[in-house]
Amino acid sequence: MILDQPFLEAIANNPLDDAPKLIYADWLDENGEEKLAEYVRLHTLLLRNSKTTEYNPDQFKLLYELRLLEERHKIYERINLKLFPHMVVLGRH
Repeated sequence: MILDQPFLEAIANNPLDDAPKLIYADWLDENGEEKLAEYVRLHTLLLRNSKTTEYNPDQFKLLYELRLLEERHKIYERINLKLFPHMVVLGRH
């Protein structure tokens, strides 16, 4: 995807800011990449939730959903992981 380069640069330049990731997810939805958009949103939510010290039972559900997307849709092969610091990537060998 060459057209998404500005979004990826914004994410790389602001790795701890959720806004560029969520804007990118919206753009992905509008351009037929719904599963990748869902992955970006789930990952962003997972990172946001991990910043708190409170117990959150939804964390396990989010991790499970990320894993399913990775396995079913080969998400990790379609996204540059360097742009998402602390990316949770499960089941990769």
